[in-house]
Amino acid sequence: TNPLVLRSLHLVLNGVDKLDVPPGDRALVDEAWQEAAMRRSALPRHKRSKESLARDKLIPPGRRWGMDLTCRMPLSVDGKRYGMLFVEKRTLFVFICYLVDKTTSSFVHALRELVVFVRAHLPEAFPIELHGDSDRAWTVTGRGDDTPPAELAEYMANENAMVMRRSASGVHGRCPAESAMGKVFMQTFANQLRGLLGPPTWTDMMRGAANQINDQPAHGRRPDNSKRAPLVPRSEHLLGERPDASARWPGRPGQQVYILNEDGKASAGRPRSREGYFVGPARGLAAWHAREITGGRNLVAT
Repeated sequence: TNPLVLRSLHLVLNGVDKLDVPPGDRALVDEAWQEAAMRRSALPRHKRSKESLARDKLIPPGRRWGMDLTCRMPLSVDGKRYGMLFVEKRTLFVFICYLVDKTTSSFVHALRELVVFVRAHLPEAFPIELHGDSDRAWTVTGRGDDTPPAELAEYMANENAMVMRRSASGVHGRCPAESAMGKVFMQTFANQLRGLLGPPTWTDMMRGAANQINDQPAHGRRPDNSKRAPLVPRSEHLLGERPDASARWPGRPGQQVYILNEDGKASAGRPRSREGYFVGPARGLAAWHAREITGGRNLVAT
């Protein structure tokens, strides 16, 4: 409730610019600001001023991302144990990277993938703001501040493309990454169930689930925050390109497919096809992912 707190609100609140509060000035202190400062989370929309809401529109899409890490999963067919989930806060676009273990080195690898994606599609969004909880992959265990591990701090200093903010205890549940995690898991397990596939296929079915979610509109998220604007898919809202569902989805994730065997002569008596399953559209390519059941090779079909 003092001017020092008010001058620091932009460091802990979403959508709040830096406030120029003279020393001793308590004119801006009210119940809503005090409550938000104590919870270290964003103000409810109905308590924010029109000027504060208007400043949110000036923030380019792709700048603010919530992040969360999955629990330890079964060893997948491609040797992964964890999934790193990034959710763009304005459009709720889902971006997932897959990790071998829960270490800072693996997390830095996921950050590189996110930076490459944003730099390719949304170069005006830098620097990226990442909002996460107190996971040991990106915070120093036992410390109550935002100090990152040495390897992560070195990468962020060299890249100079992102800022990380840690949510306080008990408030990260309101981060979009938390609710998106449940949706991704439900869609992943539904894909496995329909395809009669086992637990090791979770990375492939999660890739398909992320594409399914991004090709659907997000509830309550409209372009320019206009109530009259039509709902658009998450990918179109963020990237500006409407997905062609008929071209992207010739099948559903987990659906059985037969892959043509082009090796050898037809007279050799070898099988002309191999069994596999459909994964989903390939990221950034006009192609599809499929995986062989025998051998586990990941194939890209165009």
